[in-house]
Amino acid sequence: MFQRDGYDAQICFFRLKLQSNPLWSIPQYAEHEKEGITFTYFPYDEAMQQLEGKDITSVEQMNEELASLRLSSAEALKRAEAGERVGYIAVLIIAEKKPL
Repeated sequence: MFQRDGYDAQICFFRLKLQSNPLWSIPQYAEHEKEGITFTYFPYDEAMQQLEGKDITSVEQMNEELASLRLSSAEALKRAEAGERVGYIAVLIIAEKKPL
């Protein structure tokens, strides 16, 4: 997406982030997931335990490490409603317009 629109993009930071206010925020994602778009969440405590002690150096590596725990937003909402903590991979990207 960035390259297509003429930007150089770099991932500056990523981490597993606890979803704040899940009962307010996740329904918005679950609603749009019905339109063929997928949003990925993880059971937060299990995911943190699975990542413990591992040297994760990329978003791709984190996704691979957590693949078995992947939840759709609808699944994450059900778990949050049951009191379980859920999270997602947060990524900070810096993009600069390429010179013409």
